[in-house]
Amino acid sequence: MKIKELEEQLSISRSNIRFYEKQGLFCPERKDNNYREYSEADVEALKKIIVLRKMGFTVEEIQLIQKGELPFAQAMDDARQRLEEEIEKLNGSLKLVEQVAKENGSFEEIDIDKHFNAINSAERSGEKFIDICKDYLEFELRMLDTGLMISFLFPFKMLRKRYGTMAACLMLLLWCILRGIARLRNGGSFWYGFLYPFTVFLIASAIVLPLFLLNKKYPKVASVITNILLGCGIVFFAGLFLLIAYGIIRKIIT
Repeated sequence: MKIKELEEQLSISRSNIRFYEKQGLFCPERKDNNYREYSEADVEALKKIIVLRKMGFTVEEIQLIQKGELPFAQAMDDARQRLEEEIEKLNGSLKLVEQVAKENGSFEEIDIDKHFNAINSAERSGEKFIDICKDYLEFELRMLDTGLMISFLFPFKMLRKRYGTMAACLMLLLWCILRGIARLRNGGSFWYGFLYPFTVFLIASAIVLPLFLLNKKYPKVASVITNILLGCGIVFFAGLFLLIAYGIIRKIIT
């Protein structure tokens, strides 16, 4: 069976199929021309993956279940607990939506203090709402994903998706320790090698985070500031390039 037939039969995209294959969740046979040929066993494996994903299992959990490292009963209990917590959060947010919609006809008419205090009171009594604290965490993870890959060739995003955020952070810590040791052996400072990636990351966060938060409330202002910063960056690197080129040409001439 070809991938197009598989897409039609299972109603999922080939990108998803390729992703599950790359994650090692199933392994289709390859013919002599290097084209994949999907068997009935592959179809059954994909159906099982789809069912588990629809139940709320993560790709990492499915990998552990397949390897026998995570008991299925425990995985089911974890998934049930996650879903119950999510339902509880959604119920709190749903009640809030219904109340605001009932009492207000437009955005300008919302009694912000009333609803803000009601949320705080409900949360203190144990009621849950959608967790907005993850907004900043997700931003920082994206910064780590791109910044560490571009600046230091550290595959944080790949490790995070494959082994989880905690394992990726521990690997990053180990990598920084090794950088510090390497710097120390070369006669430099251990702390320079260890803290350098985090310093670069913190500086980048200090610049980008205000723009990220500003963009949520004043997107036009954030866009103007971003364009100004990009323009300054382009001018800086263009000037740096010209200086380097000038130095090289001057050396060649003299």
